[in-house]
Amino acid sequence: MPIQPLGADGSVPFDDASARRWTDRTLLVVIAVAALLLAALVAGFVIVNGHDAKGDATAPRSTTPATTQDGRDLSQVSNDEMETVVAANPDVVPMRLALVERYLVAADQEQGIDGKKTQLERARFHAGEAAARATTTADQARALRYLGWTTALLTDPAKGAGLVEQSLVKEPGNPDALWFLATIRFDKLNDAAAAKPLLEELLATPVDDAQRQAVQTKLDKVNAALMGAPTNS
Repeated sequence: MPIQPLGADGSVPFDDASARRWTDRTLLVVIAVAALLLAALVAGFVIVNGHDAKGDATAPRSTTPATTQDGRDLSQVSNDEMETVVAANPDVVPMRLALVERYLVAADQEQGIDGKKTQLERARFHAGEAAARATTTADQARALRYLGWTTALLTDPAKGAGLVEQSLVKEPGNPDALWFLATIRFDKLNDAAAAKPLLEELLATPVDDAQRQAVQTKLDKVNAALMGAPTNS
């Protein structure tokens, strides 16, 4: 039953047709306001100094905060809000990539296999959409390495490795892509020889102490595997 506006004396003076017109007008206003808020969120969404999150707890990880262009802390924008924006604006690639990163982090934090898989599938969906829609080399490379990583974890390591390789063609030497590809080759494809030069290249890039330790630990396992020793992975 529609809510009818009250008269000055508290009565309900309008007939049903009048009430419908009133509620219709209100609905239009609500829709217009929502559209404006949505447009503002899209327009304001620019990651400032953002960096790639990882879908692996041992991978190098940036702690640089991200904000929207209007100064809103991105951590205060919910996944549901962002999903609503990309559903209405499919070509907002940076927001899709931010969602991918959130879902990868959530997958890291999930304890159950089903929950982890769900988060990775969400990440892969948006990575695929981003890869198909990206117009800049940086976004294309970022989308491809996420798509490759999630594909390798979920279904097809060889195909995933190929996608990460494509990302490295677009952005040679990217630390995230090097880590993803080395991990896929060693952990998923059992190819220690192919993983070794990637990890050595990664160690030659500027990384912090924690990241360097993670890479060195992986390289030690690779070298052990090449020598025929157990890796205890």
